[in-house]
Amino acid sequence: MRPGSLLLEALLAIALFAIFMGAVSIGLFLGQEGTLRSGDRVRGVFLSERALQAARSIRDNDYAGLTVGSHGICEVAGRWQFCGTESESEDHYRTSVTVTSLSVNRTSIFANTFWNFSRTRSGSVVLSEELTNWRAVKPLGDWSLLQLKGEVIDETPGIAYRSVAVTGGYAYVTTGSPNSNGLLVYNVSTDGAPVSVPTTITIGGSASGITVGTNRLYVVVKDWDAEVKIVDISSPEALSNASILGAIDIPGNGRAQFVALFGPTLFVAASDDETLDQFYAYDVSDPRNPLLLASYHDAGGTYNAIALHEGFAYIAATHDESEIKVLDVFDTINHNGITPITITDRIGANPSDVPDGLSIATVGTKLLFGRSENSLGNEFIVYSLLLGPTPSNNPNYWSIGGAVNGIATDPAGSYAFIASGNPEAQIQVVDLSQTLPVGTFDLLTSGIGRSIAYDSSRDRVILVTDHGIALYGPR
Repeated sequence: MRPGSLLLEALLAIALFAIFMGAVSIGLFLGQEGTLRSGDRVRGVFLSERALQAARSIRDNDYAGLTVGSHGICEVAGRWQFCGTESESEDHYRTSVTVTSLSVNRTSIFANTFWNFSRTRSGSVVLSEELTNWRAVKPLGDWSLLQLKGEVIDETPGIAYRSVAVTGGYAYVTTGSPNSNGLLVYNVSTDGAPVSVPTTITIGGSASGITVGTNRLYVVVKDWDAEVKIVDISSPEALSNASILGAIDIPGNGRAQFVALFGPTLFVAASDDETLDQFYAYDVSDPRNPLLLASYHDAGGTYNAIALHEGFAYIAATHDESEIKVLDVFDTINHNGITPITITDRIGANPSDVPDGLSIATVGTKLLFGRSENSLGNEFIVYSLLLGPTPSNNPNYWSIGGAVNGIATDPAGSYAFIASGNPEAQIQVVDLSQTLPVGTFDLLTSGIGRSIAYDSSRDRVILVTDHGIALYGPR
């Protein structure tokens, strides 16, 4: 061996090791930077979504509060308000809400969240939405007598209509039959028979529950791997499989029963299971990557329906000792992306006897609860929430003559519209202002009432039966 060769080899090894470690360090640094940039965008999306939610809350409290201009948002005495020209989060993201008037009762909202932490960590997220003054929609008519405006009976063999949601003049109907595509669309923008809209979308599996958000539809499907489908409905006349933006796979196989939406948070009710949860909350601000926020375990019964009211979720369940569950979900609705999220239970209600809870709704300070047919003849129950989230101890009971499969109300809470399992009274109306049943119904030939929705833009009610859809108006 030549003198000095060992030293040369050592120096060469050190140089190679330094080059290798430098490459590794650069890779780690760039990977960390990429992770931080990705996190910045997720945080920006969340803050912009929260700003849109604040604008909705301001609109719901008083439409005049949507003043034209650029604003920040803040919470005062438990209510969202506009404050200054922009707001800054505790981790130094800045958000500005721009309000533009489109017409007397239509407003455009742009929520822009921006950040500048370094040369490589700066950016912005802009989300937009149109808000309407729902209090200024078509005045409420006299629903003491129904008028059937149009009906379609679907003669497809084995068809089974299940649920309906209405927005923008279109009714979206889920079907529970294996020989259908799971989702049907009808144009209900004018009186007369609802007009079927051809689509090429296939939801997959037997569909049931449904809810609607801004340009999105959330559909419950009996699919083992994707129980909730998220659908883009910005072009309802052209729905295809490309319209499916994403899906949620809740634990277990095909356990989802019902969905409810508040802002970017989607709540999912699930069937009974000894080890798996019955209630889930997801952040769906990115429909392609829904994020599980929290879940709640309540074995011993199935969660069939959800109503959301002032930070609480009211559940229609099959638990014999408490068919009405109350969950505090404020953290899931107002989460900041940092603080741990929890769902806690509150005192619910145990109506007389043990019929299963099937449907539930809230309006104003009233909780409306529907259950299966029973010998006592008290399938529809109205509770007061005036004193807090716990339903009152002295509710009003009504006999419907069949299961209460669905409940809808007008925004003012004047009437409750019921999809009934009574074959001779598939749709029934209760005057909530007088706490008296109106006692009106219409006999159809397309099966029992399965689901119902109220269209505030036209003061119309859409009823779905076993294999038909009917449009109603007031007298």
